[in-house]
Amino acid sequence: MQPSGLDADDWRLPPARNAGELVFEQLRRRIVEGEIGHGSRLSEAHIAARMGVSRTPVREALTRLLAAGLLRPAEPAGVIVVDPLADLEELVMTREALEGCAARLAATRATPEQAARIAALAEESKRRDPSELDLRIELNAAFHDAVLAAAHSPRLTALAESYRMFFASPRLMRLMTADETQLALDDHSSIAAAIASGDGPQAEQIARRHLRNAYARSLAAATTPATGPNPRG
Repeated sequence: MQPSGLDADDWRLPPARNAGELVFEQLRRRIVEGEIGHGSRLSEAHIAARMGVSRTPVREALTRLLAAGLLRPAEPAGVIVVDPLADLEELVMTREALEGCAARLAATRATPEQAARIAALAEESKRRDPSELDLRIELNAAFHDAVLAAAHSPRLTALAESYRMFFASPRLMRLMTADETQLALDDHSSIAAAIASGDGPQAEQIARRHLRNAYARSLAAATTPATGPNPRG
């Protein structure tokens, strides 16, 4: 029996050159959001039929999700969804170390244009209303991407992005209170200022604290029903 998350009507994908990326992102989001529960068994054939794509992009997406630790092989065939929060503390500590390092490197390696973009993204986020959830998610991702880019370390970027997929969840942002939102935005501004001034240790310290606070929100998300979002979202 297929899990309920696999029977939603909006699974069919629009035509695209990179169908594998779309399949991967949709499955990743549904797993992290809890729409596809851990322990659910997935098969290439069923996913391909639901999404209206061939099995090749599905196979590519499942391979990436297996490598990321969101799935594990099932016997005799198929894959099983792994609880993305089962190793939450380890995931957060690793992401904290990686992105803290990125902020430190960005403080010494960022070009003036990159430092200005990081500051502009932090300022733009502060100007937005907390209810603009989609835009807040986009700006948050853009900020962290900009810091990683300014570190000029492709290896570090690849590692950090592989861990960030566990936290790229609109639900986590919906659960944030007004005070938590403001603190997170203040952190972004402080990180941007430290990078602009070339203060690597300060940039790393603030980035680590910022992600440590995200750990607390992730714990709250793990124990809060998905059907009860924060009214601010």
